[in-house]
Amino acid sequence: MTQYCRYCANFVTGNGNWCAVFHITPTDEFTKRPNKCKKFVFNEIDAFDIEHTYQPRKLKPEPEYTGSLFEGQE
Repeated sequence: MTQYCRYCANFVTGNGNWCAVFHITPTDEFTKRPNKCKKFVFNEIDAFDIEHTYQPRKLKPEPEYTGSLFEGQE
């Protein structure tokens, strides 16, 4: 799963942005970018739009291969 500050339970927004773990005020652009924070705690509600919940991308189906590995090598 891709991590974003906006979907972290430690992130608070309102009068400004606030990370409760690192005690910083990140910008809106920073919070909307993917990250690899070690303290990330998933919260499915978007901090900027409480009507929106996290929707993971749908995976593309694997293509079916019907041929042979040795096709045409006889």
